[in-house]
Formats: sequence, structure tokens, C-alpha cells
Amino acid sequence: MTNQSVIMPIPAPRRKETAPNKKETILEAARRLMVRRGTENFVMDDVAREAGVAKGTLFLYYRSKEDLFCSAYANLIDHLGEQLDALIVSAKTGDDLLGESIKTILGYLDHNRDFILQFGAGRFAGCGGRSNDLLMGKFRENQRRLRAILVRCADGGSLKPGDHSYEGFALVGLCRSAMLEKIVAGSAKPLAGDARKVMNFFLHGAGR
Repeated sequence: MTNQSVIMPIPAPRRKETAPNKKETILEAARRLMVRRGTENFVMDDVAREAGVAKGTLFLYYRSKEDLFCSAYANLIDHLGEQLDALIVSAKTGDDLLGESIKTILGYLDHNRDFILQFGAGRFAGCGGRSNDLLMGKFRENQRRLRAILVRCADGGSLKPGDHSYEGFALVGLCRSAMLEKIVAGSAKPLAGDARKVMNFFLHGAGR
């Protein structure tokens, strides 16, 4: 009889990191360094070390610092776009959709707070004219997504029907204001907890 106690389990084969995951790892590392050092003292070798990849692997995906900077910004903008797309195809409408949209934006800002504070719309450190144009195009796409969401929020909700282009910018501004309030107050509480407050201000203003 075989002694089962001496049979060693065969370790599961290590999964290779897929290319998208490796690119995500590099971009996250780049954003951490951009927060700590800015773009002036940014060295590609340091990104490779921060990401735990070979320098050759880094240059396989990103040929220059500007390419990496632009991709770091674009990747973050695309993350929000994916979340907005999920809301667009959801079954929610009216105030339920508005509340969920606000929680999504607040959660996105909370998760990426340190990096988002480093730049403002229209200004992307380390990026040239063509890169800025590409990134602004991505911003506009997200605003169109948010406008489509707000049009659906007006279906049976408290938001009045309309074009909602300006309201989309105003809503993002309110969410950013909630983030800044938390930073000034030194609060570590999740931003999503302010969703109801942001929603009330968005719908009724300060004079309610």
C-alpha cells in the first residue's frame, strides 16, 4: 500500500501574465512615479523597476516617455468610460441611475485620487500637442457618455428632460468638489458615502 502522507502535491503551473495585465502593471507603476516625482525627473529605467519588468519589455510597449505619459492618462480615462458604458446598458433609469452614476464617479475619483490631483482637463504634463488632442477627445467621449446617462436619468426621475451637456460637466465638478472637501478635512471615509449629498445638490442646488 502506498503511504499517502509522503505523496507531494504537484504544484499548479504558474500562470503567465497576459500582455494587457503587463501593460496595466506598467501604467500603474508609471502613474505612481508621476505622482511622486512629476514628469521632469521621470526615468524609464525606474518605471521598469517599479513595475517589475525588464527594460526591454517596457520599450516593447512604450517607445518614449511621452508615449508612456499619454498612455497612463488615456488608460485612466478609458477606465471611467468602461464604467459609464456599463451604466448606459444597465436596466436602471431615473433617480436610481443618477445615484448609481454619482457613486461610480465618486468611486473612480477615490481610487485614483492622488493621480487625478496632478492634472486638470486640458493640461497633461509631459504630453505634446497631438497627445493632448487625443486625450481631450477621450474626455469628450466620456462627457457624451455621461450626457446619454443623464438623458435616461430624466426618464421618470427628478431631473428635468433636456440636452444635459452642461449638467454632465457640472456633475463631474460636484464630484471633484466632494473629493477636495474630503482632502481638506483629512477624512479617509469613502467618497461614495457622499453620493446622496452630491445628488441633492445637483438636483436642487444650494438654495433648497
